[in-house]
Amino acid sequence: MSACQKNEDLQKESTENNKMEATIRSDIAINPPSIIDSLAVFSDSAHFFSFYEQLDDLYDEDIESFYDFISNHLSFNSVGKLLEADTLLSSLEDKYNPLIMDEVMRYVLNPYYEFQIGNDLITYLNYDQIVVSDISDNVTRAEIRAIEKDGSFIPIEMIPDSAFWGPAYEPSSFARTICGCNISIRELGCGDVRVWGRCSNVLGGRGKGTVHYQNFPIGFGPATWPDYGPLPFFNEEEVRGNFSFTFSISEPREVYARATPNCVLGVKRFANEEVEVNNTCDYKTRSSDWMWHQYTTFGVAVSMKLRHYRDWRFDRVSIEVVAYKYYGPGDWRQENINYLYSRIEADFKDRNSCHFWYHDSAQHSCSNCRRSSRRIKNPRRSTAFCDGDLRGYAGGLVGTNLLWEVSGTLEGFECCE
Repeated sequence: MSACQKNEDLQKESTENNKMEATIRSDIAINPPSIIDSLAVFSDSAHFFSFYEQLDDLYDEDIESFYDFISNHLSFNSVGKLLEADTLLSSLEDKYNPLIMDEVMRYVLNPYYEFQIGNDLITYLNYDQIVVSDISDNVTRAEIRAIEKDGSFIPIEMIPDSAFWGPAYEPSSFARTICGCNISIRELGCGDVRVWGRCSNVLGGRGKGTVHYQNFPIGFGPATWPDYGPLPFFNEEEVRGNFSFTFSISEPREVYARATPNCVLGVKRFANEEVEVNNTCDYKTRSSDWMWHQYTTFGVAVSMKLRHYRDWRFDRVSIEVVAYKYYGPGDWRQENINYLYSRIEADFKDRNSCHFWYHDSAQHSCSNCRRSSRRIKNPRRSTAFCDGDLRGYAGGLVGTNLLWEVSGTLEGFECCE
């Protein structure tokens, strides 16, 4: 078969699959991606965002139907499937612990944290940082795969010149920009701030641009924002391709930034963020380790993980619980138990004031199962926490034996004084 014929066949397969709608219930129809060479392929951004948002809602509304859909239409070797297949456990250190927190997105990503939209390859580098490259650029793809992904922020020096980087919680990051710039502001905590983004040329490669950024007392930002004129009091940086600038402030400020591409058809991009200093709460992404609770009498254990993360839709907190049965020294296997439940409780703080905002909780239970999970989502996207604000609980039944409830908290929030 010629290369041209093979490409035509793949395009035909993709087109036919994208026309198919998977009916989960009588009131839900979701258009799944094509699966080509163990990669989820979406026809365009609209296809991806529509698919994700429907499946995301289904996860919260009817988790059993969600897993039915995954089994029937996303059965390739995804991060989620690898996690399900991790049934044997000799120690917690051996447990598969992917960097992606999103319980839905992990069924879209392959083991390299990749998926495809149109001609773009999207790769997650950590919980909330992604890069986009040309799907036909195998050299850049190999360079991205070689980056060690341990959940920490990947510095600009490690990003290939031909890859676009951006925050995973902004929809504009999921496509290569042609003749333009993207710009974001990220509060790093305790007064440290990052301004970062990417400029491209008319061919989509590294483009030149000018970045301006400055901070002001809250309420005293530029009067003509966002399309302000001369900026003699702003920091000015000439950039090419990906860029990143970090600075510190010593009091609450409003940070403003603008990126101007050196393209005739390019338009300015703006960002602004209110940044607190010495916050007594933390809004950044956090995940616990897998906590282990063993019921020696019944030969059963439950493992529990708590998370706080955000995407372009919501701030989220979640709990995931997995049941294991004992088969001998160092041999624990994921298996169904008669009844399993998970519950998460959250004391939300306002991100700016760090004052208590509200309390919420959610619970899930299932019979003859080995996994239970639940999420709480907040559309305000300005919530924060400290150690002890997120609490998880798990329990269940083995035969007629009641497993006593176990609990854990999400720790590691940086609540500076």
